Amino acid sequence: MTLRWVESGGQYHENTANPGGLFGSGASVTLIANAPPRNGSTYGYGQNNNVRTPNVGGGSGFNGMVAGYALYTSTGWGATDALVVFYDNNFALQCEVRRNASGQLFFTRNGTVISSLSAYTTPTNTWIYIEFKASFSTTGTGSCEVRVNGVTQLTATSLTNATTTAKGFAAGYFTPNVGGTSAMDFYVLDQDNGTRNNNYLGDITVAEIFANGPGVNSGWPVFQAPFVLTQVANASGGTTVYTGTITAGAANAWQGIYFTVTGFANGLNNGTFLCTASTATTITLANPSGVAVTAAGTCSFQNPVQFGIHGGFVDGYATTNVGSRPPVSGSEIQYISSNVTNQVTDFSHQPSEARANYRGCRSPDVGSQGRCRDANHRTDLPLERCTRNERTTLPEHGRHLLSGCH
Repeated sequence: MTLRWVESGGQYHENTANPGGLFGSGASVTLIANAPPRNGSTYGYGQNNNVRTPNVGGGSGFNGMVAGYALYTSTGWGATDALVVFYDNNFALQCEVRRNASGQLFFTRNGTVISSLSAYTTPTNTWIYIEFKASFSTTGTGSCEVRVNGVTQLTATSLTNATTTAKGFAAGYFTPNVGGTSAMDFYVLDQDNGTRNNNYLGDITVAEIFANGPGVNSGWPVFQAPFVLTQVANASGGTTVYTGTITAGAANAWQGIYFTVTGFANGLNNGTFLCTASTATTITLANPSGVAVTAAGTCSFQNPVQFGIHGGFVDGYATTNVGSRPPVSGSEIQYISSNVTNQVTDFSHQPSEARANYRGCRSPDVGSQGRCRDANHRTDLPLERCTRNERTTLPEHGRHLLSGCH
């Protein structure tokens, strides 16, 4: 079994347009920042969402697939609400796990019921982790199984659970149009490849960590002109306050970004430092050796591709310092631009790593490089592999970390 795709609660693309994040086209996305907390995060996909992965099966598809996600349940569901579905190569429905108004689970093939109801009923007003596994068939030899919180709740065999071809190519996830529901921490596996972790991952947490240093894509010039500095204060507590005209710097807008200071006669005032605070007239940098002087200098962005998102569960979902997302929607356009038609940035082109904790064992480094694949920075590339001690090809949105020892 091979890990093909993961997604968190979407915090890293809070201010982007649909479909956003790593979801494929055709998704309907409502991202919220006030979901019920789960593993420290409150970012998720809210009610009435229909999100789906890109084609992770390539040209040939998979005989079997597993998909999971965390769902916050609530009352008021419909009689046939879909939870997790699998698609063919044209994104037509193959088979689905659904929930009825009483909370029981059942399987369908493109909407046609193909199983009995589960004895189990899903709870309300709590997080549950749902995993759906299917072996596809158009001739009555398929199977479907659903687990909730690591416990198998319904299994059906000898099924015709594929409508067009006995292959799966993508997965989709749904939240009902009911207030209070939300979803996060998605994954997709195939059952055709790999010899390790060849069953469910269990309850996982997914978080993106973007590079917090300068990027390596030289095609992005700094759009924001350097700040003009007029004064330097003596260093105190590991930082130095520089005075000048700090464009758009109010309310710590540039906190967490690296800046390069030049032009001062005393070299201790020059260098590249992390910004820890900013106002319209001052910028505080992590320079422990600043020397007071009234003189002219400049303060420039070290590199335009610096923004990232904090490391979720790995650092307590911190919201300041290195790797923070752009503080205000649209603020990124103040300092980055590109002369290449249709080129966009994901704010990070650094080497990236994946580290995985799941099925009760901690994996050592499982790493690879995050790379731009074309001028449009495609993000619909599958994760090639993420099993213990093996390498994975990550999309260029940075590090994906999974946790879920149980």
